[in-house]
Amino acid sequence: MKSSRQQLDELLAGVARGDEAAFAELYQATAAKLHAVALRILRSKEAAEDVVQDSYFKVWEQIGRAHV
Repeated sequence: MKSSRQQLDELLAGVARGDEAAFAELYQATAAKLHAVALRILRSKEAAEDVVQDSYFKVWEQIGRAHV
């Protein structure tokens, strides 16, 4: 059985290859926790949603560059 860390590493590797399904799975696996952290810090639902959206956009945009 794979650890959560191993699963996340595999999803990130898939995202780095441009795998949209891996990106969707990564989002499903992590977005709720990221949103909760952002909401706790920012105390604004709208701001937390913006941070989450920006974060995943940057992951998609930047991860391929990091794994070249």
